Amino acid sequence: MSIDIDELLFGEDERVPEFIDKAEEQLFAEAAIGVDVIEFLNSPLGRRLREYAAYESDEATRKLKTIDWWDKEAIRKLQFKAAVADQFLGFLRDAYVHGETAQKGLESYRN
Repeated sequence: MSIDIDELLFGEDERVPEFIDKAEEQLFAEAAIGVDVIEFLNSPLGRRLREYAAYESDEATRKLKTIDWWDKEAIRKLQFKAAVADQFLGFLRDAYVHGETAQKGLESYRN
C-alpha cells in the first residue's frame, strides 16, 4: 500500500519535514496513519463504533449457536454480520500495527 505524503493534512502551524528519501517519507506517512487510528479509537465516535462492532460480532456468533441448521439464509446473514464487524476491527488493528512498525522504522532510519 503506497501512501503519498501529500494526502496527509497538516495544520497551519505544521510543516512537512525534510525527508532523506522516498522510503523515509513513506514511513512517516504510515506512522501518521497509526497515530490517526489511535486518536480515532480514543475519540467518543471511535469508542462507540468499536463497542458496536464488538457487540454485533458477539451477538451474531451467539445467535449462530442456537439457529436451526436448515435455515441457510439466516445463517448466511449472521455470518455476514459477524464478518463485517470483525473486518472493521481488523482494518483498524492492521492500520495501527503498520503505524507502529513504521514508527519503529523511523526511529532507526537515520541511525
